[in-house]
Order: sequence, then structure tokens, then C-alpha cells
Amino acid sequence: MALPKAIRRLTPDRVRDEPRLRALAIGTGLIPPRTMHSPGEAALLADLARGRRRVVEIGVFEGSSAVVLCDVLDPGAELHLIDPFGHQPSALREGAAATEWATRRVVERAAKRASGPELAWHVDFSARVAKGWTLPVDLVFIDGDHSEIGVAKDWDLWHAVPCFPTRSELWLKLLEEYGL
Repeated sequence: MALPKAIRRLTPDRVRDEPRLRALAIGTGLIPPRTMHSPGEAALLADLARGRRRVVEIGVFEGSSAVVLCDVLDPGAELHLIDPFGHQPSALREGAAATEWATRRVVERAAKRASGPELAWHVDFSARVAKGWTLPVDLVFIDGDHSEIGVAKDWDLWHAVPCFPTRSELWLKLLEEYGL
């Protein structure tokens, strides 16, 4: 059970943002993962993922989007999570780094709690995973490298995958939002 927000707010920023302490607190469930999306974006992601059989999330960070996906994907669905973890300057703000151990704990708890999807972890850069991808995909959620070049590269690589979904509302949203 996470500590109450009132207590978490009392923690000094230098402690709250120190990657190793943060990983320990997230991994043990003392604090929730940092939410990197608005409530509206979370609702859109949930709507798009509901009923899908195989979902790919590029960029997991602390797992907040993956938790949303675990809550709506059926037990027989697959959730493929791609992240190299560690410090990634173009994907995260200065000083931020995700820890694989802590993120896995967060997402595994969410999948178990929701009787959710089967999890498949790809601890690597999305470009390398895309080049070897052979499975059909229902939904690809790009939330890794947030630079314009990084988003365009993910789009190009994953759009070229032979089993890429031919119609995806999330891709259309991405095109509108980033003007690709």
C-alpha cells in the first residue's frame, strides 16, 4: 500500500528524485510510479487498448502507462514492454532514470491485481526490437524517446513492421499531436 500523498509531499525533492531511493520506494509499493500522462490521455489509452490481443508499449519508465494497460487488457492478451532503462537523455528529464527492477515490480503487481495480460519484457532500444519483430500487433503506444527525431524514428521503424496494424486510432492521435 502506498504512503498517503500528504506524507509523500513532505519528502524533500533531493530525496524523492534520487534514482536509487525512488526505485526502492516504487519497487516496494511505498510510492506509486510517476504519472507521465494526463487523466484524459490515460482514458484514451485505456479506450484504445480495451479488447486488444497484443499491445506494444515503447518507453515504460516507471510503469504508469503499463498499469493503465494492465487494468484494461484481458487475461489472454499480451503486453510487450520495451525500454532500455537507465539514464536516457533524450527520453527523460535531466537526472531522471528508470530502474528495471522497480518498474517490473510495479507492472507485475498491476497485471496480477487485474488478472491482466501476459507480460513480455524487451529490455532494449525500440529500434532493435522493431527490426526483429514478427508478431501481429493490435496497438503500438510510442512513449519512449520524446524528441521529434526519436518519435519519427519509432514511427518509421514500427510502421515498416509487416504485421503493423493497418488502422489504429492511437497512431492517428500521434500524427495529429506531433504533426508527423
